[in-house]
Amino acid sequence: MANPKSKTGNRKSKDLYRLLFEAASEAMLVVEAGQVAESNASALTLFGCKRKELLGQTLVAFASPDQLDDRASAEAWSEKVEAVLAGEPQQFEWLAQRLNGQTFYAEVRLQAVEMGDRTLLQVSMQDITGRKQLERQIQESLERRSRQVQTSTEVAQEIAAAPALDELFRRVVDLVQTRFDYYHAHVYTLEEENLVMQEGTGEAGRQMKKAGHQIALTTEQSLVARVARSGQPVLVPDVSQEPGWLPNPLLPETKAELALPVKLGDEILGVLDVQSDTLGGLSEEDQLLLAGLCGQIAVAIDSRRAEAERKQAEAALAKRVSELNCLNAVGREIAETPPVPELLQWVTE
Repeated sequence: MANPKSKTGNRKSKDLYRLLFEAASEAMLVVEAGQVAESNASALTLFGCKRKELLGQTLVAFASPDQLDDRASAEAWSEKVEAVLAGEPQQFEWLAQRLNGQTFYAEVRLQAVEMGDRTLLQVSMQDITGRKQLERQIQESLERRSRQVQTSTEVAQEIAAAPALDELFRRVVDLVQTRFDYYHAHVYTLEEENLVMQEGTGEAGRQMKKAGHQIALTTEQSLVARVARSGQPVLVPDVSQEPGWLPNPLLPETKAELALPVKLGDEILGVLDVQSDTLGGLSEEDQLLLAGLCGQIAVAIDSRRAEAERKQAEAALAKRVSELNCLNAVGREIAETPPVPELLQWVTE
């Protein structure tokens, strides 16, 4: 005869399990003979369906046709079930699908439960789409950063190879603009109390250079002048919200701007200015990247200036040596000229 207390205890255990099953925040399902036999309210919310639309269905019916490894969902699910029935609980990522056809990433835990002579599968499922999107964004950011660093290294090498200052400035703006896909780029050097534009990209840059474009260091409404005065970069993701921004009629599509000092130690040599035609198109990532490049540009400028000064000094020295050689030659000719009495005698004869 069955023990009444045992029956009561079993009933309480079942009631407790049912309570926990229904109250669980993650989707909980019971699968028997390949079909959903029971589910909690969270599962209905997850799949966007009613209980009668879920019960009796296979979970493959609520999955994307193919999984993350490009295998058919039916094949992948069968493999997981076989592993569970062999005594190996499974935890894996799954590309699931709501009743309306919307796919989402899910984390699935699968284990077997023995109920007398019946074997049930207990399935818990959680939507991890947000986490997967964040992981993808982080991965894309890391890959983008890696490409940018590689590009920055290549740009720095090409700039360093410029034979003279004019070519160096041209390479700076052209390479920065094309390799990083900016709307515009130009570079200034600090000449006493003025910032003189040495080179700029496109037709706007050509016109400004031809006009001898420059900005007084004391100009308040100028990001370039502000950077030269402070020695600190200025990033403006939205120029329409920046009172200190100076619009340029030759660059009507500018939506964001970033200006950085080109400096060697504490000495400001100039300013690199880049612009984007996309609102928020410039970020701290661009600032960090270009700040490192500006340091290498400063070294290249200093090197070319030193080289130009050396060549100028050598030319001046060569000119002085030539002048001295001329004077020496004249002196030798004078020294070899006969005395005046001898010249007179030679003439009278």
